Amino acid sequence: SLVKQIVDALSEKQRSCMQLRDFEGKSYKEIAEILEISEEQVKVNIFRARQTVKQKYLKLDNYGL
Repeated sequence: SLVKQIVDALSEKQRSCMQLRDFEGKSYKEIAEILEISEEQVKVNIFRARQTVKQKYLKLDNYGL
């Protein structure tokens, strides 16, 4: 799907954070422990990943792809 392609194009850290949070339902604390980064970094990565997915999806959607 289009969303999967966009998610696959994210940086590894952003993709991992987003997958653990949005698809597996992990808490920020759990994600931080799994990836060995701070909870703040988890939040930043998820925020940026979601922004990127949204922007790219809307951009492609406007082209009718």
